[in-house]
Amino acid sequence: MKNKILISMLIVFWTYSHSTLKAEIISSHDCEEDCSCGINCYWEIDTSSKTLTVTGNGKIKDFERICTQEGCTPTNAPWQKYDADFSHIAISEGFTSVGTAAFCDIRVDSVSLPSTMEELGLVSFENGVSQINIPEGLKKIGDQAFSGARLTTLQLGDKLEYIGDYAFANTNFENLIIPDSVTYIGLNAFGNARDGWHDALLKNLYCEEDIKNQCDAAIKGLQDAGKSVSVISYQKQSDGRYVLNGVRYQSFSDMQNGQNGISLKRIYTIDEATKLSKKTGNTFKLRYK
Repeated sequence: MKNKILISMLIVFWTYSHSTLKAEIISSHDCEEDCSCGINCYWEIDTSSKTLTVTGNGKIKDFERICTQEGCTPTNAPWQKYDADFSHIAISEGFTSVGTAAFCDIRVDSVSLPSTMEELGLVSFENGVSQINIPEGLKKIGDQAFSGARLTTLQLGDKLEYIGDYAFANTNFENLIIPDSVTYIGLNAFGNARDGWHDALLKNLYCEEDIKNQCDAAIKGLQDAGKSVSVISYQKQSDGRYVLNGVRYQSFSDMQNGQNGISLKRIYTIDEATKLSKKTGNTFKLRYK
């Protein structure tokens, strides 16, 4: 009986000690070397939840990643050497920008950005994230910010102004709506496919009529390589509502999500009415397609 009790106690102790050792917190406060992520920036990794949490405010600083013809070195961000210990990244409210190469080449399942985020820097999430929320206030997506990311879906906020060169090259989403707030779309923003690595699965790019020419230029590299990619225009009305494919939406968010839409009747020109309609005296009986 005593032996059974002793064995039970040993099992309980081993289980507790094993779980305690398994759950580890790796923190910027514990580093012997410089592992800063910026002024007022702190980070920790909870290995039990596999989450890297970055807290503070302002900017997550720029890091280095050196690329040559032979390839690129890993980013020198302090969390890079622990990338096997986390699969989620949570950046706290108060941060406004993510610096160069901060999370590039770090493969994670998801990234949570704060509503205060305004800018994502050069190669900030290249070759990494599978899912990310883009806050409505984000204004700039830098060159190659998501190049090579494993994104299968993406929704952009309606304050976005700038999309950098190769920002979404070699990504996996098939459809993307560009907000009418965008004023610049960079070279081969969605890839060029001619060199293979910058390929993309994009099929439909939805753009406001005023920036259609920029969208056409952004996908030219894909089309030149034989990819079937189309630019589809939508309209923003003077009352702030949006019309896409004959459906009117109350907001940009509704249009992105395909909700709260109202089908519009087709308005024909006189020439179209003459061809499509049946004469009834001096008037036309209009039909709708």
